[in-house]
Amino acid sequence: MTMSSRMNPAFEKVTRRIVRRSQETRAAYLEHIHGANAGGPNRLALSCSNLAHGMAVCGQADKNRLAGKTVPNVGIVSAYNDMLSAHQPFETYPDRVREAAKKTGALAQAASSHATETSVIVYQSNKGVMRP
Repeated sequence: MTMSSRMNPAFEKVTRRIVRRSQETRAAYLEHIHGANAGGPNRLALSCSNLAHGMAVCGQADKNRLAGKTVPNVGIVSAYNDMLSAHQPFETYPDRVREAAKKTGALAQAASSHATETSVIVYQSNKGVMRP
């Protein structure tokens, strides 16, 4: 990993240590993700109720696309509650992810809880991991 010359030396030291300590577990995680990704979307193995729940928020055209086997679907899971922040820094984040997904032929749906954390993305596809 290449560190920026402008990075605080203490942060650089901690970052290098984290990278070094997590090499083995990260490699195992990536192997697991690539293995799961190789099989493509697994939504055909879902029960009807789980599949219906995942599609409930979609319009009819998107439901039709998701009913097939190969359309990627991005789940935007956020524990951030914009109600708690007057500045609403993540207000447009789901729309940005939806637009990025659309450009790749995928769909995206958002869900949130009432905690004050940031967002993570789950990408179910046979095309790899998407990063906004």
